Amino acid sequence: MTGRRIIPIGDKDQLRGKIVAAVGEVLARDGYLAASPGAVAKAAGVPRSLVFSLFRGMEGLVAAYGESDDYWPGLAELAGGNLEAFTRLSLAGQMAAVYRGYGEALRVRPRTVQILSWESRQRNNLTKILENIRVRRSLEIFELGAADFPEDVDMSAVVAVAAAAMLHLAVRTVTCGHFGGLDLDLDLGWRRVADTLQIMFERTLGVR
Repeated sequence: MTGRRIIPIGDKDQLRGKIVAAVGEVLARDGYLAASPGAVAKAAGVPRSLVFSLFRGMEGLVAAYGESDDYWPGLAELAGGNLEAFTRLSLAGQMAAVYRGYGEALRVRPRTVQILSWESRQRNNLTKILENIRVRRSLEIFELGAADFPEDVDMSAVVAVAAAAMLHLAVRTVTCGHFGGLDLDLDLGWRRVADTLQIMFERTLGVR
């Protein structure tokens, strides 16, 4: 008998990585509604059956992609590279660091930004998977912070407004490159956004 019936561990890991990268490519290029096992398999150059045998279908595959650094930054990246220093910041400083980290992370992940752009136009079970991963990662980074959220400030609204601003501006980088007089293709444009958010956090939260 010729041929291998079992995929060796090394080959399996390589295949998983190849398919995970391919689903990001398909989502960014074609959107959520066009993402299917067949489309991903074609992009990865593998049999369609591997999407099911390795990930149990699209939901498992998209979840694996969402947990990868290619899609979303990890905690250290969001904290500015130093988790220990992050915990010593004031609440305003922690908030500013996180959203500066979001902006910087999205700028080096153009595929993620394309996917976020599709998410604003298309909704299905796959969008919810990636959305939930982002929410969980945000909760994890704020739980790491030493500062407690004040009771006299609507922190849910503060977080929602800041996150919406960063995500919307990131999407604008792939649609037209500017917004409200900000040139989002330049480092200066993003520094202005991050500096303004820091001022807003300091005025809202003080040095708690």
